[in-house]
Amino acid sequence: MNRLYGTNDEWATQGYAFARAFEGGAWPREADPSKISRWETARIAVPWRAVRRYEELLGVPARQLTSAVDTINRYAVPSTGPLPLLARPPAGDEALERRIDAVMEAVTANSPVSAADWDDLTAALAAAPGIRLRAGEWTAVAERLLTETIVADGPEWKQRFEAFSRLLGHPSAQRAAVAACAGWAADPTNPAFVETVCLLDTSAHPDAARHVLAQLTAPTNDDAFYGALLACVRKVKHGHFTPEQVREVCAVAVCLLHDTSVRYDDARSLAGSVLALVPPADRSTEARRTLYRLSRAATEASAPPSRAAERWRGEDELTSSAGGQPGSNPGGRPGGHPGAHLVGHLVAASVSSLPREVPRFVDGVLPLLVDEILHAPVSDVRLHAALFLAATPYRGPLAAAMSGETARLHVGRDARVLVRLLQALRSFGGAAERPMVERMVLGAGIPAPVVEAAAGALGHLGGRSTGTFWDAALARHAPPARAGNQAGVRALESVVYSLGISGEAARLKRLADDPRAPHSVRSRADWWLRLPPYVRSGPAGQLAPG
Repeated sequence: MNRLYGTNDEWATQGYAFARAFEGGAWPREADPSKISRWETARIAVPWRAVRRYEELLGVPARQLTSAVDTINRYAVPSTGPLPLLARPPAGDEALERRIDAVMEAVTANSPVSAADWDDLTAALAAAPGIRLRAGEWTAVAERLLTETIVADGPEWKQRFEAFSRLLGHPSAQRAAVAACAGWAADPTNPAFVETVCLLDTSAHPDAARHVLAQLTAPTNDDAFYGALLACVRKVKHGHFTPEQVREVCAVAVCLLHDTSVRYDDARSLAGSVLALVPPADRSTEARRTLYRLSRAATEASAPPSRAAERWRGEDELTSSAGGQPGSNPGGRPGGHPGAHLVGHLVAASVSSLPREVPRFVDGVLPLLVDEILHAPVSDVRLHAALFLAATPYRGPLAAAMSGETARLHVGRDARVLVRLLQALRSFGGAAERPMVERMVLGAGIPAPVVEAAAGALGHLGGRSTGTFWDAALARHAPPARAGNQAGVRALESVVYSLGISGEAARLKRLADDPRAPHSVRSRADWWLRLPPYVRSGPAGQLAPG
């Protein structure tokens, strides 16, 4: 995609011209057109050096493609080991020692560590699982990397997220990495819980299963519970739980499916996905009855097969859209389903905005991924579909199309779709989309979940919001939060998150010192202010002057 719709017309239409230019930089040898074709059609694995060369030739920011491939591979391919599937060139013993020494020196000296350094270090450690550090060193590395992952954004987040996942799979590092996630989730003053608990779905270590179950049955807060439920999707699927733990998961899922008061709009469908992944022999009688009732209800409501029958069978991979095999329905969802029109509109608008038409090329993957973004019940599937598209030339056109759709949709009737559009824009929205999202934060009559999603998205969009906007957002959401309105509290917590990501120190200080603000808001604002300078050294962690 990046070659076909890049800036070089000759490379887009003539594979031979691109092959002639390929040698050099990260790829020190020839690459014939046949090999490039097999890479691009997934007939053979693409090595890390080749993806880096694509970045160099196509003007893509360094490691934007490699980090996307690593992140998506980690989620889509069942593996609990540390090695990334995108194979790196082997590091010699001396090079590995230098990398370890450099990062450990930075960690112990409280100096900045770049995303590329974390990527290189953990990839090298993954290839040498026998490497051992002192227990305290693994703890320092895991806690530092976890904190940096929380405050990072874009490719820097993807590199750190994958780096931490490698620690979770490393024989010597995994205990420290699991303990870092568990400790974070147990502290109610921390600003992010879903990501830190859900990270444990990567690890097959018994400690990870135990901590996920603890947050499922006695959660620190709603976010930690949702993160645990999300982690259960993969942990059940890959057999990380003991039979007794599976029974506990089933019991929680069944209760949740009968509870209409849950905070997250997709928590109940997520619980259904978890139940469906439990082997039939391990399901309780109540679990079987619940799944049967769900299946009947979905059939009676004429729900689309791809989101009802298929999802209850646990088909949660990125390519399972449209109820068939990858590429089986290039038009998106079944034509009679109301979601098909929106998918088709977004796809058509995105394709029409690309710089050229490519003869004899029809992208059958794009509608499947857009469908996943809008309709997959598992939020991790939606996230990874968005991350995939964010690494392609569709990024800008699709963000513009989604932004346009928000003006057309009815905020009351289409609240769930709006939330999912806003969640996707966190991954690939730019400065052009920021004014629309700001209007969602400030508008009257906007449903609470939409406001919360919009406020949380602002920290990840391109550009910056003005001080005038942030003051208006605080004036809009602080009073109901102070009055104890729970929707107001959640909206203000999301505003605090984006203030933290955006580095708005003065406004964070105001909230942290406000005795009338809810405790959760004050503690989260204070957390951002207490971030040490070496963690704030990255673009997402910089605090703006007051």
